[in-house]
Amino acid sequence: MSIDADLLAELKARPNNNMVVFELDLKTGTTYKYSEAWAAASAGMYEGRVVQSGSIERSVSDSGFNLPDDSATVTIHDDVARTLEQVLMGSAVGSIAGTAARIKLASKTLASSKWFTLFSGVVSSFASPSPFLWTFSLKRDDKALKSLISIPAIQSYDWPNAPSDSLGISANVVYGKHSSTGTAVTGMVPTTYVDNSGFRYLISYGRISSLDAVYVDGVLEAAANYALTYVETNGRSWSLVDFTSDQGATADITVDCEGFETNGDGSSGAVIVNPATQLEHLLTNFVFGTWMTGSWLTTASYPINETYVAEVETYLSDKGIAKGSRVIPGSRKGIDVLNEWCSQFQVASFWTYAGKLAIRVDDHTTTGYVSAPHFRQEISPEPEARAVTFSSRELVDEVRTEYIYSAADGDFQKQLTVKDGSKGHNAAESISLEWRESVA
Repeated sequence: MSIDADLLAELKARPNNNMVVFELDLKTGTTYKYSEAWAAASAGMYEGRVVQSGSIERSVSDSGFNLPDDSATVTIHDDVARTLEQVLMGSAVGSIAGTAARIKLASKTLASSKWFTLFSGVVSSFASPSPFLWTFSLKRDDKALKSLISIPAIQSYDWPNAPSDSLGISANVVYGKHSSTGTAVTGMVPTTYVDNSGFRYLISYGRISSLDAVYVDGVLEAAANYALTYVETNGRSWSLVDFTSDQGATADITVDCEGFETNGDGSSGAVIVNPATQLEHLLTNFVFGTWMTGSWLTTASYPINETYVAEVETYLSDKGIAKGSRVIPGSRKGIDVLNEWCSQFQVASFWTYAGKLAIRVDDHTTTGYVSAPHFRQEISPEPEARAVTFSSRELVDEVRTEYIYSAADGDFQKQLTVKDGSKGHNAAESISLEWRESVA
């Protein structure tokens, strides 16, 4: 999101007409609006009670490619009647933390539609450092990211015939093609016994596109003895191996299969193969959104910057990394999966000014290389009107790459270490490629 041209012109020509405004959306439905000076705008009246806009800490991933925790602070001066205090300490006190808040760069001479959002997030805490003063600490709205992925566990109300040992186990979601052909592994994707009367084993939450091979205790099963079945229970959609006979209570069932298609409702669609597309799909349907059945959710309703995702999709495709595959359990947190993905593909993650999650690549391999603007403050297309912090660590002198991941065994089969012998081992790193390249 770039700054509006008219606002940029005002910042340069008439800086005294510009101000910082603060908007606080209480969960009671009321939006409180404050600014550095009293101002009437198309968005309403802004009370001149912003004493200090504080600092806005905004950064891109550190060298470990972890999503940063951005923050901001705003201090408001209450009126003589202590109107704000009555709100904060009254019946709404329980709804302040987590309520939406924004800091904007505004101009008295321009419509509010042209103002620029410097920070969009939620209130993390608030305090009164002295009488009539209230300080609000803001952070990004990352509650969904830092919670467990919304993939259901196996429960008796969904699976009344599930063995007791299966209850409480997290379901998985499957992306890309998983094939053990040409390896010592017999079945790349584990399953869980969920129906001991119908002899059915859960492969994935949601509808996968194909079931290519089934192994019973490591032995390839004849295709005539099973089928891929889609079942909906209590509004949820599941993909199962449906056997024609009992495999025994202790049988270890593993499969080779291909994961989700672009349509979640069962209609034919292209398989989701690009790793960036898979990440976006996961964040949309199982982190920020709660998909259950039918068509997949779209990013339009969730805080994901689609433009930057498309940019990374093109980058991965151009670099020959256009296919990915992964089995993801619901016992993981979204932030952990995101950081793991970014670390493996060397893609930076960050929050945009407007509070959307974004990913970008600093691609130095291209001819006429120009770094992505978010990584170099001086050429950013967005205004750096507040402080931007950067994280640094020691240079890496050793990189250890583990690959050929077996979901069935829960381990990697090989390891490659690249090491600079002239260096010490103060900053060795290990990269576990759990998002492996899909089999063709």
